[in-house]
Amino acid sequence: LIQAPAYQGQADVLLSQKNLANSLANVQDPSAQGVNAERVAQTQAELAQTPIVARNTLNALHITDVTPTQLLERTDVSSSQNSDILVFKITDEDQVRARQLVNEYALQYTLFRTKLDTASISRALSEVDKQISRDARNAAASGSLKRTLEDKREQLRQRKAELADRIR
Repeated sequence: LIQAPAYQGQADVLLSQKNLANSLANVQDPSAQGVNAERVAQTQAELAQTPIVARNTLNALHITDVTPTQLLERTDVSSSQNSDILVFKITDEDQVRARQLVNEYALQYTLFRTKLDTASISRALSEVDKQISRDARNAAASGSLKRTLEDKREQLRQRKAELADRIR
């Protein structure tokens, strides 16, 4: 019995620990309270190993002979000890395809993560807009509070636009 060769591609992705939407909205990030960086990294590694990321990877590369489930079986995503790096590894019978798959998989994870971050910013923006509307109805609202909220709204809009550009 002859075993087909197996090649492994590897890619690294830097994790961002900051929740910009919460910081701009002046909301404490509940995930940052009492949670260590290792746990955050492990959560991101698990998030990276979801069928949607695998499906998006296969679609982007126009690969039809592998299902998302099969790709996930060949994929390992782990957090690098003592750093904010996710390590992606994919095994394939073809050396070039292994490299293409892992690079595209890492890209699709970052796009997926960016979409999640954009949704978070949209929610924060909505909350800031609600607060501005509430304060506008309150005649006693401080002018400086309104300016602060309007500044945060503009920062959130800019960050959302930046993230949207990364997705395109």
